Amino acid sequence: MRTKNYYSLAFISPDKTGIVAGVSKVLYDNGFNIDDSSSIYISGIFSMILVVSHKNELTVTEISTLFKDTGYNPQVNIIPDTVAESDGESYSVSVYGADKAGIVYKITNFLAEQNINIIELQTKVVGKDSDEIYVMILEIIVPTDLCDSWEMKLLSVAKEINIDIKINKIDSYEF
Repeated sequence: MRTKNYYSLAFISPDKTGIVAGVSKVLYDNGFNIDDSSSIYISGIFSMILVVSHKNELTVTEISTLFKDTGYNPQVNIIPDTVAESDGESYSVSVYGADKAGIVYKITNFLAEQNINIIELQTKVVGKDSDEIYVMILEIIVPTDLCDSWEMKLLSVAKEINIDIKINKIDSYEF
């Protein structure tokens, strides 16, 4: 049994200076610990996801109310005791090709059908005008019992939609 209570908080807002400082101050002032976090700036929008812990069991409303005077309205979720981490081998997948509809769907749908978990995904169009290239980078967890045949199947999907794809096993992950 856990000795702390865990919550996820997601913040999405137009970017401005001080968002992280403002959010972390509210958490600090109210006895929370930031256990894990990720943030990104996309086209003028700042988004941040935090996993926080607190010694007390709190409701979603109690946590949301802490931010009422900040202008930040988090989506709050209680993380149950039963959440398990994905088990398997880590890989990075890099996708490059002409920008067109369906790339994200076809690649992620294939991965879902194979029971491969996506733990990180980023996309971007790079270049200018006629030289634009769509780039998608994924970090995935492949179940240990899955045969190596998934790689060849994924390369076939890439060929069908006329994109280049690179698959690399991540031997160890150190943050």
